[in-house]
Amino acid sequence: MGIMEFECKKCGYCCKTLLEYNEGVLMGLALLTEEEKKLFDEKNITPAFAFGNEGSPMQIASYQLNLAKCPHIDENNKCKIYDKRPLACRAYPITSNLGRNVADLKCPQVGKYSENELRQLMFSDTYEEAINKVNGHVGSCFRKYGKKTKLMRFDLATKKWKVV
Repeated sequence: MGIMEFECKKCGYCCKTLLEYNEGVLMGLALLTEEEKKLFDEKNITPAFAFGNEGSPMQIASYQLNLAKCPHIDENNKCKIYDKRPLACRAYPITSNLGRNVADLKCPQVGKYSENELRQLMFSDTYEEAINKVNGHVGSCFRKYGKKTKLMRFDLATKKWKVV
């Protein structure tokens, strides 16, 4: 398969719809590493995934924005930190849900691609590199703590940890 680049129309959808219910848990859509969370005001960051027992996290694996709209998008749908944006933003419209890479079908532009074109996009070098880094970060925590603990995600609605 050849390399294909996503043709973003800069509608801002991906930056203005960051909160979503996934399997009954309200999550911020941007999964951030420890380093990437420094790009945002501390009050806008909440842990996303962690390893622990009995609903108590021991090791945070990733973080999330707890806002519906990214604070770095301007009124013209331009990212103010584009060159430093998080890996999850670089990979969009390809998202990772616990290691499974999928195209975000809610992105208005994604519907314009055929299934074969989306496969090419999902495996192009640009997106694969970003998704692999995100998955690798969570995966390294899983390898370190997985046998002893459970993977949990933080529900922004209830403010409680839930086992995945």
